[in-house]
Amino acid sequence: MNTKIMKDRYNAVGYHPMIDYRNKSNHKKLNLIKPLLQDLINAKITALDLGCNAGKYSFLMEELGAKVTGIDFSDVALEIAREIGKDIKSHCVFVEGNILDMQFKENSFDLALFPLNIVEFQYGDIEILCQELKNILTPNGLFCITIQDGISRIRTGRDSKETYDLSSGIHKAFHDIPNKGIYEYQTYFWTLAFAKYIIGKYFTLIKEVEYDANLYWLTFKNIK
Repeated sequence: MNTKIMKDRYNAVGYHPMIDYRNKSNHKKLNLIKPLLQDLINAKITALDLGCNAGKYSFLMEELGAKVTGIDFSDVALEIAREIGKDIKSHCVFVEGNILDMQFKENSFDLALFPLNIVEFQYGDIEILCQELKNILTPNGLFCITIQDGISRIRTGRDSKETYDLSSGIHKAFHDIPNKGIYEYQTYFWTLAFAKYIIGKYFTLIKEVEYDANLYWLTFKNIK
């Protein structure tokens, strides 16, 4: 991930109703994974929301009973998260930082959630993230991700192979943000199988579910 490019883009976007947990129309997508989280969360769970943005998934996990920390590099998004949290009387903690260089203590969290963010990270980045999580997750702690499969997206016409750089796997898009200008947005070609392979080098896969069309939930366990 090019942190500067992505941070500039997310800071420029700022507030949008689609990132606001208070907007009930956003709960349709959240409700797709809510039963999967319910199976894992109880009042004793400490959870980490990786790339939390304005905190939608953080607030969802708190609603289910977890004590939640969200981390993101966008100071603008985090300020929005804190404002929403204050309004809904949340106890979520939001930390500005890079998820590839987290400063949390060993065994700080029982669960880490990485919802649909993997496409923004290079392949080596995910290896670094897994090494970070090995340390900060408790023994038998869980690493949960959601992912779309890139091959399926091409097969169904949602993506074209011509939009990716074949050497690096990078897809570059440019977003025209009203009153802010044009910002680059980089993503990478990820498949379900490749994600399982890389993360499986560090964690043990214990659950795989297709919870909606080409939306997959993976649960990995931190065996120490």
